[in-house]
Amino acid sequence: MIYNIIVDCEKNDPVDYRCGGPYILGFDFFVTDENKNEILDFVKEMLIKYKRPIMNIRVTEKRADEYVGQETIEYWSKKENIEQCIKEGY
Repeated sequence: MIYNIIVDCEKNDPVDYRCGGPYILGFDFFVTDENKNEILDFVKEMLIKYKRPIMNIRVTEKRADEYVGQETIEYWSKKENIEQCIKEGY
């Protein structure tokens, strides 16, 4: 099973939202069951380290063949990629 860690950080600027941007800004990470809890804890640490606001964090199950490819899962299984993403922002 593949899991999607969804982090909602803050509401988007109203002008950007009206022009087609997302309503909520945040992050999405895709991980396997084997490292889900470890990565979830790491994501929380990085959000605090880089002072990102946190509205909500949720984890949903996904079927890999319907949602994401193996290369995406491998990419987000590396902590350095997650840290870089959170550091750079959305």
